[in-house]
Amino acid sequence: MSEADDDDLLAQAIGWVVIQAGRAEGTAGELVMLHREPHVSVKRSGWHESGEPLAEALTDLADRLHSDELRTLADQLRKATERRHDVVHGEWIAAPGVGVVTFRRQRPKVAPDGGYSGRQWTIEGLQRLAKEYRAIECGLANLVSDFMGLPRSTS
Repeated sequence: MSEADDDDLLAQAIGWVVIQAGRAEGTAGELVMLHREPHVSVKRSGWHESGEPLAEALTDLADRLHSDELRTLADQLRKATERRHDVVHGEWIAAPGVGVVTFRRQRPKVAPDGGYSGRQWTIEGLQRLAKEYRAIECGLANLVSDFMGLPRSTS
């Protein structure tokens, strides 16, 4: 396989992570909105958030609903989000014999004096992350179905 083929596969795998993450976050926002209490403004509901703030909104909702299933999905979203940040915000560098590596500048609250975090990636690892997001989306969609009185998806 040529380097151009490898680049195409890498771009497709990265794109799949981004698409699946967006879908999962969209379904999470939908669930948060469905359960929004009337006195809570849309802005404060968390539905428009992404990443950690959205996972926090799901955790708050899980506490309110006493839902271990939702709490688990919020935790899964939180963990997947950290890796998604590396995919989306990282600097991609080819590492011969290793695959590819991302380096991401650390925020001041994490590394006050600056610094980088690094993560090694393979096409398969990116595909696994996309599948994790797909599973999170399906779990959240089932909770939306529950709220609406519809049967859960079997896929």
